[in-house]
Amino acid sequence: MHPLFCAWRRGLRPGDRFTLEEDFTSLSREKEPDRLMTPAGFSWESYQRDPALGSGEDTRLHLSLIPEPYVGNLMQARVVILLLNPGLTPSDYHAQGIPAYRDALLEQLKGEGNAGDYPFLHLDPAYAWQDGFTWWSGKLRAVIKKAAVDWFGKDVIAARRAVARQVAALELVPYHSECFGLSDDLVGRLRSSTLARDFVRQVLVPKAAAGGCEIVVTRRVRDWGLLAETGDLPGVINYSSPGHARSASLSPGSRGGQAILRAVKAYVETGDPPAAPAPAPWSAPLTPLTAALSD
Repeated sequence: MHPLFCAWRRGLRPGDRFTLEEDFTSLSREKEPDRLMTPAGFSWESYQRDPALGSGEDTRLHLSLIPEPYVGNLMQARVVILLLNPGLTPSDYHAQGIPAYRDALLEQLKGEGNAGDYPFLHLDPAYAWQDGFTWWSGKLRAVIKKAAVDWFGKDVIAARRAVARQVAALELVPYHSECFGLSDDLVGRLRSSTLARDFVRQVLVPKAAAGGCEIVVTRRVRDWGLLAETGDLPGVINYSSPGHARSASLSPGSRGGQAILRAVKAYVETGDPPAAPAPAPWSAPLTPLTAALSD
């Protein structure tokens, strides 16, 4: 098992700011840590009284929310989308107070995707009331509709299930924020970001080169170590122009959307990809998933 999954399966640091221990240390050592992250004890009630609520300018990492380093089954997905960090809306605080949804987020940290028909959690209709579903279904709506017409007899539900099985997402920084405000230097020192980049380099890039998946780099191409100026690596789609990076379009006409449609077509023709190969030299023992969550 790759260290990326081992780190998150070990669990979140004790207390009410949920991070990897090494990340919290790095953030706390900055000159003005309160400008980078919400304080201890920050809650929905705190947020209601916070002047940053609704400002559209809050760059703090909201660490009282469960992080989302990845969504979907990274090892099985035929398309992996690389993103910057999870966004934030006030409804995230409400959503994470619902036990079933919070449990699903914790289960997701195992790296095997959501249980059932929708490994990609934010396409699961059971959580359609949550903003993650709204954002992702909006990004993928046109691709799902096209897949429904092309392969599923216009059955949008079946097409959504297929996309949820074939797509995963990986975040450079796993913590929620309304706007992104971390320096490149600090991102480079976060353990979570290092693990994400290592996973891309050690697992996804070789797999993509062998035709086993496609990687869609929507943001921070340079920070992911996949420089646009060197040309696309085999199986790597870089959204390198400023307009592409900002919009991160996944429409059927976009390069990312076309990759998803190729993945769904392969799924229809051959089923799920083969089981993951035997553990590589970087494997580490599996440890229990734990998280100290304050009620």
